[in-house]
Amino acid sequence: MALCVLSTENDSGGYTNVDNAFIKEWLPSAPVTALKVYLLGLCFAGKNDDINNIEQMCRILSVTEQDVLDAYLYWEECGLVFIGSTNPLRVEYIGAGSRNVAKKVSAGKYKDFNKKMQKALSGRMISVNEFNEYYSFLENSFFEPDALVEIAKYCVEMKGDDIGYAYILKIARDWDKAGIKNAEKIKEKISTQNFYNESLGAVMAALGVKRKIDIDDRRLYQKWTEEYGFDGDVVEEIAKRCKKQGMAKLDALLTEYYKLRLFSVKEIDDYSVVKEQNRQLARDVNRALGLYYADTTQEVETYIAPWLAVGFSAETILLVAKFCFRCRIQTLEGMDAKIKLFAERGCISEQAIIAYTDDVLRADGRIAQVLDVLGLNRNVCAADRKNFRLWTGWGMPFEVVLFAAERCVGEFNPMAALNKTLADYKQNGVFDVEKAKAFNLTTATDTKPKENGNKNPFLLATDREYTSEQLQALFDDLTED
Repeated sequence: MALCVLSTENDSGGYTNVDNAFIKEWLPSAPVTALKVYLLGLCFAGKNDDINNIEQMCRILSVTEQDVLDAYLYWEECGLVFIGSTNPLRVEYIGAGSRNVAKKVSAGKYKDFNKKMQKALSGRMISVNEFNEYYSFLENSFFEPDALVEIAKYCVEMKGDDIGYAYILKIARDWDKAGIKNAEKIKEKISTQNFYNESLGAVMAALGVKRKIDIDDRRLYQKWTEEYGFDGDVVEEIAKRCKKQGMAKLDALLTEYYKLRLFSVKEIDDYSVVKEQNRQLARDVNRALGLYYADTTQEVETYIAPWLAVGFSAETILLVAKFCFRCRIQTLEGMDAKIKLFAERGCISEQAIIAYTDDVLRADGRIAQVLDVLGLNRNVCAADRKNFRLWTGWGMPFEVVLFAAERCVGEFNPMAALNKTLADYKQNGVFDVEKAKAFNLTTATDTKPKENGNKNPFLLATDREYTSEQLQALFDDLTED
C-alpha cells in the first residue's frame, strides 16, 4: 500500500509542487526532521508502491519509522495532512493552499502573549475565539506578539476597554502593510500620533465635536497634514466652515482641495467663489433652456467648467442658451454641440458671436433677394446657404448672381438652373455683369437688379431681437461645411 497520497485538490502532476503558503507560514518554524519527511512524502505521492513506502523514506532520510510517524503527527496537528492509518502508515496530503482547517498552534507558544494581552484588555475577558483570531494573524504574518499587545493598549487608551478585537486587528494589519511590525516601532508610531493632540483638539473644537479623540481621528489628521500637505491652521480654518458636519465632511472637503492642488486659504476662497458662480450660471442656463435640476454638480463639471475653460464668458454662454431655446434646442447636449461649433470658428466672445450672426443674416438677406428674383416665395433653407457659399467661394460677385438669377426666371427648377449658369460663368472667366451680358447674346432682358430685398420678411439683419428662423439660419451655417 502506498505510504503517501495527494488529496484531489492537491494533485500536482509530474512534479513536486510546494505551496508558497507552506514556505511562508510553516517552513520557518518546522522541526528539521518533520520538514524533510513532509517534502519527501510530497515527492513520493503518486509514485508506485516500490518507491512510495516507509522503508524507502527511512533509508533515504536515515530516520526511524517512529521519527516518520512523529513528523506526520506534527503536520496533522498543523492541519496539512490526514493520517488514515498508523499500521500500516498511510498519509493524505491536504495541501497548504487548499486546506480549510485552521492552523493549530502548539500548546504554550503564546502563553506569555496571552497574559500580556489579557492585562492590556483588563476591562473584559478575552474569549478563546478572540485569542484564535490573534493567533491566526500572528501565524500568517511576521508581526511580533508584543507589537500586537502595544496596539491593543493604544486602542484601549483611545476607545476604552470594550474595544473589539476586529478593530485591534484592523489597526495591526494597516501598520503591518506599512512595514511596522515590532514593538519598538509601534511605540514610536504611537508616540508620533500623540504629537497631534493639541492641533487635532483645536480642529475638533472648530467642528463642534465634543467626544474624545480616537485613533481614526489621528489617522485622518495625519493624512491631511503629512500625506496631503495641509498646514494645521488651514485644516482648522476649513473645520470652522463645516461646523457640526463632522470629520467625514471635513475629510471630503480637504480631499477635494487636495485633488485640485488648493493648499492655502486664499486659493480655497477663490475656488469657493468660482464654484458658487458656476453653480449659479448652471441654474441660469437651465432656466434659459427650460430645464430644472436640483443638483447642478455634474452639469458644472461636464459642461459649464469646460465652456468657461475654452474662454466663453458667462454672458456668452447665456446668449447661446437663449439662441438654442428659440431654435427648440432644449438639452445640454444640444447646446454643447453649438458651443463647440462656435469655438471651432473662433467665436468665443459675445461680440464675436453677434458679429458672426449678423454676417450670416446678411448672407441670408442676399439669398432672399435671389429667391425673390427667381420668383420663389419661401424662406431661406440650409441648401440655399450651401449654394450661396459655393458661389462666393468661386469668387462670383453678388451683382453677377442677381443677373444670372434674372436669366433663370421661369425655368423648371430655377435654383438648379442658376447653379448651372454660374458654373458656366466660372468656367469661362465671367466675373462681371458686362461680360455676363456678352456671354448671353441671346438675351435682351434688362439686367438691373431688382430693389425688392425687403419683400422677404426674413430680412431683419440689423434687428438684435432675432427671430427663431434667423437663429436657425445661424445654426445651419455653423453646421454646414
